[in-house]
Amino acid sequence: QQNAQAEAGFFDTAQERIYLRPDGAYADLDALRPGIIQASLSAYGASGPYRDIPGIGGTIEPMSGMSSLLGYEDGNPLNSGNMYPDPVAGVYMTTAIVAALRHRATTGEGQYIDLGMMEANATFVGDAFAEFTANGRVRPRMGNRHPRVAPHGIYEAAGGQWLALSADDESQWTALKGVLAIPALDATTFATMAERKAHEDELDAHIADWARGQDATLAEQLLQQAGVPAARVRLPDEVLADAQLRAREFVVSVTHPEAGTHEMVGVPWRFSRTPAQVTRPSPMLGQHSQEVLGDLLGVTSDEYESLVERNVSGDEPPQ
Repeated sequence: QQNAQAEAGFFDTAQERIYLRPDGAYADLDALRPGIIQASLSAYGASGPYRDIPGIGGTIEPMSGMSSLLGYEDGNPLNSGNMYPDPVAGVYMTTAIVAALRHRATTGEGQYIDLGMMEANATFVGDAFAEFTANGRVRPRMGNRHPRVAPHGIYEAAGGQWLALSADDESQWTALKGVLAIPALDATTFATMAERKAHEDELDAHIADWARGQDATLAEQLLQQAGVPAARVRLPDEVLADAQLRAREFVVSVTHPEAGTHEMVGVPWRFSRTPAQVTRPSPMLGQHSQEVLGDLLGVTSDEYESLVERNVSGDEPPQ
């Protein structure tokens, strides 16, 4: 038996055309298909003073506090550049739907799920919120630095490459000093984490001088072998070719009827008993509209054609 679900991720105008609203509309859907789970994902949720405000990942990042933390202390706030809130909200919604399916399996009851991207993204700023509620301190932008750990940064290496490294405890600090072999790092000003944090500018200058003469790949290997967290900054094309991801078959080739055949990232988890694979390309616009509305929601062919005529559904962009 197929699970009946309806998902909405539209601005209010589109939602209202199809009546996907929490204030009474879910009861109509539940009467049509008992046990249905309606999942509504919008910028700010279906209630509250922001419910009618449109938003995208590029506005959700500043609204959730994330942009205020990205960038250098003496620079402007930044967005991630990757529309980070979009996949974050999608992952949370998937989890919420699974929880609702579990509830339905035990009770027979469906329910309405209301998820706002602002709230979903705000959970990834939780440590900054905790810092304020516990200590009354508003966290500033810190670039690549860490609130408590030093060194912690990304340093320019030879040939325009970049190397990230961190020493989170005393054992890692000792190992880092062994690789860098910089006598000045034995000074009492760097003896403890608190001292290193207090003299972070001087510490970073020493590491930056060392890094500029290093091949980032070799330095990464030396530091990792010594037990120091380190990584060369990789470009997207390098990530797709990475031996680790290839060994785990994370990069897959998918053929799309319009876009053609391209490599893309696959499923980031592995099950011991069932495969986790990309089995088909992303759907065409409206490819499954009639199937979902008809097979799952009971919309007749005539009713579906009426929805198409009113630009509520179909496989063409709205006019």
